[in-house]
Amino acid sequence: MKNKHALRLTASILLMAGVLWFFWSQVRRHWDQLEHLHLHFFWPAMLLALVLVLIHYVIATLAWRTVIVGKSGQPLTITQSIGLSNISQLTKYVPGKVWSYAIQMHLLAAHGISKSRVLSVNVIMLLSLTGSSTVIGTGYLWFSGMILPRPLSALIFSAALTAYLLLVFGGTWTANLLVRLINRLFRQRIDTFDAPLATMIRAHGLNLLSNLLYGISGYFVAIGIGMPSDFALIVPISAAMLLSDTVGFFVFLAPGGIGVRESVMYAMLKSAVDIQTCFVLPLAFRLVTTINDLILGGTAAVLLNHFSKRSTRRSAADDLQL
Repeated sequence: MKNKHALRLTASILLMAGVLWFFWSQVRRHWDQLEHLHLHFFWPAMLLALVLVLIHYVIATLAWRTVIVGKSGQPLTITQSIGLSNISQLTKYVPGKVWSYAIQMHLLAAHGISKSRVLSVNVIMLLSLTGSSTVIGTGYLWFSGMILPRPLSALIFSAALTAYLLLVFGGTWTANLLVRLINRLFRQRIDTFDAPLATMIRAHGLNLLSNLLYGISGYFVAIGIGMPSDFALIVPISAAMLLSDTVGFFVFLAPGGIGVRESVMYAMLKSAVDIQTCFVLPLAFRLVTTINDLILGGTAAVLLNHFSKRSTRRSAADDLQL
């Protein structure tokens, strides 16, 4: 166990060292363009980006609630859903990625929702969000012909699109197939679940909409740090935001995908925007998303504390009546 922990720690250190070396080499290479860097912040655009990311999270929460409630019709209000789903924003930078699910399992047990259903739904919602992000991101890579050879990017895009369409229109059959696969590969005991196809398609549609808003928010962050307005850049910037976020999430060695997300974003934007924006945008976007994490996580903590106190008062009132 100690050897495994030491190996993981070593791999994390090497990864972060590689990321730092990559950015340092790029700074040295483009120093003549960066030494006279002057940022001109346009705060209305930054505020709009912040709001768009916030809406992204809220819409994703509605998608999560659509499936977590399911046919059972558990009494879970929108406000409760925001609290229960987004408390995980405070744990996303903690190594391990599983703390968010553990907290949800504990809290949702009081609402009569099984731990297995919580885990299953979260896995499917994660695949839904990352699936649409991957399709958009790899589609742009194929179209632009950058980073990867076109035949390879076309193959990756085709595989991502096929998998995503199967996830969306396969309903719970595809979802449960993935659950069984995860059980076999990782020796887990996650139960399958049932939900109407219309419910699943609606949830996937909400997740797609939330991702589109998330990608577009990156464009307004770029405007906010002084990039000239050019609507043609919405597509490359959105694709970079989405694909880099997905890659960063799945790199378990970097908490919150720190460094990895920024590296992918930089690589995708290097040929699309000026070098100053290319360097600053990943950092500015990280700042915007971190602020949203704190806002949503803090709001969720306040809401859950309020619900807990109300439940305690209700229980005390019931005891007095008895």
